Amino acid sequence: MNIVEPGKGLYGRLPEGHEILMEIATGLIPEYAGVRWQNRMAEHVRETGAKVIVETGVQSGVSSDRILRVLEETGGMLYSCDPHPLYQTFDTYGKHPNWRTEKRFSLDALPIFFMEAGEFDIFIHDSDHEVETQTFEYEAAWGLVKPGGWILSDDWTWAQHNAWTKFCGRHALYSFERGSCVYAQKPLTEPEVPHTAEYLESVMAAAYELSQMATDKPAYFR
Repeated sequence: MNIVEPGKGLYGRLPEGHEILMEIATGLIPEYAGVRWQNRMAEHVRETGAKVIVETGVQSGVSSDRILRVLEETGGMLYSCDPHPLYQTFDTYGKHPNWRTEKRFSLDALPIFFMEAGEFDIFIHDSDHEVETQTFEYEAAWGLVKPGGWILSDDWTWAQHNAWTKFCGRHALYSFERGSCVYAQKPLTEPEVPHTAEYLESVMAAAYELSQMATDKPAYFR
């Protein structure tokens, strides 16, 4: 689903993230690299028994590494997309049996993951933090995460556009913080997620339209 030309305009930016020590480029990621929210997020995967975890934005792979350690014990798959992961992260860790990776922007990768895996148990946003991308990814996740599943966002306060707060307001969601990551659970009362191409197309189109409004109507979204 190519709504915009890759590399141009919306979702065409390099993903943002924390600066990570170069040592993680080779060998295993050291224990000290995964701090605060990465370890807590991995524990959340363990606590919920999640089997389908989707993350946007990999950077150096610290959070991916922590989640994969849990999945090695519990089973399940981590689906990650990042068009420009740092230090060739996918080449280093992408052959893990519990890890499915795509060097694509979320606009193109999320449909691939959904058609392969079905509804998501946990969605994690850690890609570009501009209002368009965050609005798009949160709304796409709302449609693709199962009832009772979780939507997470790292660095949700980096920008001043309040995309997360507005997303939670639109869906009457309660959220809480663990480290620099914020968590919201999709209510069990929400309808089941159909595993069909038609449903996927409608979710992606609606999320994209709302993300465009985030740019075109600053009085409402900012």
